[in-house]
Amino acid sequence: QARLGSCPCTLATVAPCAVKRMPPLNSTMRSSSEYVKSPHQQASKYLAVQAAAHEHSNKVALTKQYMQQREAQGLVDILRQRIESAEDEAFDDWTVVDFRGDRTRTLLAKVRVDSAEYVHVLASRCSRDDPWICRYAMGLELRDPISEAIDDYDLVPEQAPTCGISDGTCTACVTM
Repeated sequence: QARLGSCPCTLATVAPCAVKRMPPLNSTMRSSSEYVKSPHQQASKYLAVQAAAHEHSNKVALTKQYMQQREAQGLVDILRQRIESAEDEAFDDWTVVDFRGDRTRTLLAKVRVDSAEYVHVLASRCSRDDPWICRYAMGLELRDPISEAIDDYDLVPEQAPTCGISDGTCTACVTM
């Protein structure tokens, strides 16, 4: 039997007192919420998340840059034959090293044609359906900046159809 005075209950209402097992009122109760980390742990988690996001954005930027480089190279490859024909010269190397423009209507490109020689290419068109108007500047170096002035470039003559069909229906020899 419980002694009187040791329990707020009386012997008549509760035989063994369940209050003895409860913690005292001044102690803190444990909650079921997630553990709160120290400021250092929270900062390291935040930095790790930020680093992962930064790494992802770097990968996206590098992929985008690579795709734009390939697109510029593809366009300059299309114009290569016209420039070689205009110069009566065949280039061993034809690599885009720098470019600007949207590559849909305009392109300014610096193309390496030799270890120390570069060609600057200026190509433009009014719409996607129009042929490219191509200009080029020969004998430049890597340090020469790409110029936007049309007067600095020589015009590449348009490619004449090779099959004799002059109405533009031939898809094999469309002027680029």
